[in-house]
Amino acid sequence: MKLALALLLVASSAAYAQPVPGSGDDNVREVLIYPYFTNVELPVLAMHGGNPEDTVLLFDGFELPSLFHPGGLRSISTPGAIGEIELLPGAFGVEYGRGSSIVSLSSADGMPRNFGDVTAFDATAHLWMPGRKHSVLGLRSTMLSFRYGWDGFTRPSKLVGGDYLDAVFRQEFDLSNRWSLAESGLFANDDARLLARGVLTAAYKTATWRASVAASAMSLASADLGQLAFDSRAEVIRMADSSAGLTKLEWRLGQQTNSSQFEFGASENPTKRWRHDIAGWSSIAANLSKDIRATVGLRVDNFNGDVATQPRGSLIVQPIKELTVALAAGAYRRPPTQASELAFDLNPERATHVAVGTTYNEPGLRINAIAYYIDRTRLVVHDQLGELHNTGFGTSMGVEAIAQLRGDSWFGTLSSALTRSKRFDYERAKERPAEYEQPFRLDAIAGRSWRRWIFSARLQLASGLPYTPYTGAVYNSDTDTYEPLYVPPLSARTPFHHQVDVRVDYRLVKRSKLVIDGFIDLHNAYRNRGAIGYQYSYDYSERTPITALPLFPFVGLRAYL
Repeated sequence: MKLALALLLVASSAAYAQPVPGSGDDNVREVLIYPYFTNVELPVLAMHGGNPEDTVLLFDGFELPSLFHPGGLRSISTPGAIGEIELLPGAFGVEYGRGSSIVSLSSADGMPRNFGDVTAFDATAHLWMPGRKHSVLGLRSTMLSFRYGWDGFTRPSKLVGGDYLDAVFRQEFDLSNRWSLAESGLFANDDARLLARGVLTAAYKTATWRASVAASAMSLASADLGQLAFDSRAEVIRMADSSAGLTKLEWRLGQQTNSSQFEFGASENPTKRWRHDIAGWSSIAANLSKDIRATVGLRVDNFNGDVATQPRGSLIVQPIKELTVALAAGAYRRPPTQASELAFDLNPERATHVAVGTTYNEPGLRINAIAYYIDRTRLVVHDQLGELHNTGFGTSMGVEAIAQLRGDSWFGTLSSALTRSKRFDYERAKERPAEYEQPFRLDAIAGRSWRRWIFSARLQLASGLPYTPYTGAVYNSDTDTYEPLYVPPLSARTPFHHQVDVRVDYRLVKRSKLVIDGFIDLHNAYRNRGAIGYQYSYDYSERTPITALPLFPFVGLRAYL
């Protein structure tokens, strides 16, 4: 049995080889350095010019309604309990659906690389116990990680405060030489919601066959939405070395179901509604030559009676060992899942992706770059009466790149994005930017290790987000409300964002059975409090800026036993 316990003073710690200054060691916030995301100090995951609801959040293959506690300072996953975070910003295969981009979390099956984090005070315990050879049902390992934190000190922009509790669990069994079983679960509780998801997965594996079948249940209780979901997922993969002149063939056949009861509206008289979504997919991939691999597939979703056909494909070329170039395209659909959407009879939103990407990889250097174009139709928009319709459309395009360098005692990351996303609320409507359009973003991280020390810093530069600059309102005596004067929507931008974060890590103790690490992570080192949004008064005569998190030191300790 191995136990990892962290008691933290003000924030968190991590054992990443390349720390991300300013993240406070939250494993989800760390991936936000990638240029696919809109860079804002808000609890949103907006990718490639889309809205946050376009991004599907997964835990062990099944959806989560959100990934952050209120305020966005901490994700709902406990550090160390997540073994892998996979980012699919667009143009991905038929295995995933119900959105235009994917953030997939997989529960860890072994000892964590990092654990322990806080907001004002936070403690995490992580237990991993390898199974014994003759244990019941062939138990391979057991992982349990839980965290309690109190978020009453930071209060980003005074939006939230309170405590939270997170837990992640996973057990793995070897039923035979071919069959394995895994059970996992995630629990999160804070002032805004109570969320629980459980997953049971059986997998089959031989030299030429792969198969998996999984079932899951989720319960969500929040102020504006309650949800009870039952999901299933199954997939069969057949592999062959060669056939008809092709090599390394892989054929996939899969299905996915989701049945959810949504409860929304007034708490004394809520509205309940069921949705039943069913999907099936198939694809085939093969090497056309030694250096070229092609994949074609088709996914069909039945979104509560609305059938969507989504063809997808990709072509990957590797002209030299260090360089890979890929072309991918596909159709994607997002059904209505938000509380505001469920009260209306809406069709799924549509998106068509085309992307070209390249990866260059050699010892000490890795470069990823992507250029994309997305055509969006049937977007959900509000009319003047506040009702929702599928009349919106628009496009998103951009170029993104990230370079990671590493030497014997130093490391660095440089990423940037140039994007444009435009929207039209209806035919002949005036063009406006998308809600999360960010034309420019740049992140630079540099660090150096020396003996037991690691020194690192991060520079963030980003365009401000669009907002509607209301100038006043007219009083409506019939409704006793103020109606804002017309202003072109999203016709102004918040100030250009710039920020520096600094971090120092130190290994306090290193012995055969005990390791203790400590760190200081200084978020927003020179106290830039530029507005990232605005809140207006009831009569639109005054506005209050929503600012980024102020100068704040994350300080933590971690102990390995």
